[in-house]
Amino acid sequence: MANLKKIFKVIVLTGSRAEYGLLRPLIRKIEKEKKFKSFLICTGMHLSPEFGSTIFEIEKDRFKIYDKLEILLSSNTKVGMTKATGLAFLSYADSFSKINPDILICLGDRFEIFAGAYAAALMNIPVAHIQGGELTNGAIDDTLRHAITKASSIHFPTTYEYKKRIIQLGESPSRVFNVGALGLERVKAIKKISLSLISEKIGINIEDGFFLLTIHAATLSKDKPDLIIKETLKALENFSSIPVIMSYANTDSGGYEINKIKESFCKKKPHLRVIKKTLGHDLYINCMRYASAVIGNSSSGVIEAPMIGVPTVNIGNRQEGRIMGKSIFQAKVNKKSIILAISKALNFKRQVNNEHTFGKGNTSQLIFHYIKDYLNKETIQNKKFYDIKN
Repeated sequence: MANLKKIFKVIVLTGSRAEYGLLRPLIRKIEKEKKFKSFLICTGMHLSPEFGSTIFEIEKDRFKIYDKLEILLSSNTKVGMTKATGLAFLSYADSFSKINPDILICLGDRFEIFAGAYAAALMNIPVAHIQGGELTNGAIDDTLRHAITKASSIHFPTTYEYKKRIIQLGESPSRVFNVGALGLERVKAIKKISLSLISEKIGINIEDGFFLLTIHAATLSKDKPDLIIKETLKALENFSSIPVIMSYANTDSGGYEINKIKESFCKKKPHLRVIKKTLGHDLYINCMRYASAVIGNSSSGVIEAPMIGVPTVNIGNRQEGRIMGKSIFQAKVNKKSIILAISKALNFKRQVNNEHTFGKGNTSQLIFHYIKDYLNKETIQNKKFYDIKN
């Protein structure tokens, strides 16, 4: 017998520009569904002027924002990130208790998402987690992602391999759905604009090619946080005639220092280099479409870029463990290795990757279908640990 409840209250949690860009189509579906009432909670980088106050992108999309939770401290340390996590717990407790939701939807592995998932679990709110089961051995995100899996009731991995890993963590196969990647859906949905228009928006001439650089702190690396950006920029000096477009690192420990070094690098040649606190989702994907190579250690370089056919230079171990396609060239954190990887990328024959394992571009539709089915059941039972039989 179906649940006769007319309105389901759904919290969607977002704390960064990257994960919001992926969640957009799913939020639209929830807001259009008459039986659902969405409660969009924004926190983290969205509310930080230092990282572009990306809340404006959500407001531009005309989504209804239920709550804005300030949790970030003016700090660039692991202590600061840990304290921000504690503040997030306190903030979520108040916000969630006012809503009394039927489910919370979250994506990824950042500390503010971890806090949201566990605040919900402690308040007996079911959690739907997107992009679990992945590995990123060079970042604390890995630990947080698996922890979020254990707090969640229903799971939406992007590949069959990641689905198996979630089941290996003790989650019932009946609640783990391989839906593909929202990144593919984002790429397919964003309207292509001309290279000349991008040049106009960016403020430098990129008609003859350019690099798109995205580097974040590798939180589990033994190296100092600034080493990866310093070695990368040294390598880019060997390609000094090629323009570079870059955006800020995220709020992880070491991010502030990386951003300062990026700013200084761009100021030396403002006619060839530009840095933005945020490029915005549409402009970022369009820059990726035309880039000679995507360089850095962002997940977009190993998920979205290969789908388009753009070569990626993946530096260091931040994304270690993810599925890597043939268009991805791995580099160690040193100038020589990065130069070699960039040279290989520039010689790569570009082609759209039709052999990826990230679905068909209908991920938000599948997620919404399974969430509706889950909520429409007469009773939502507490999950039990699933033992894999030998």
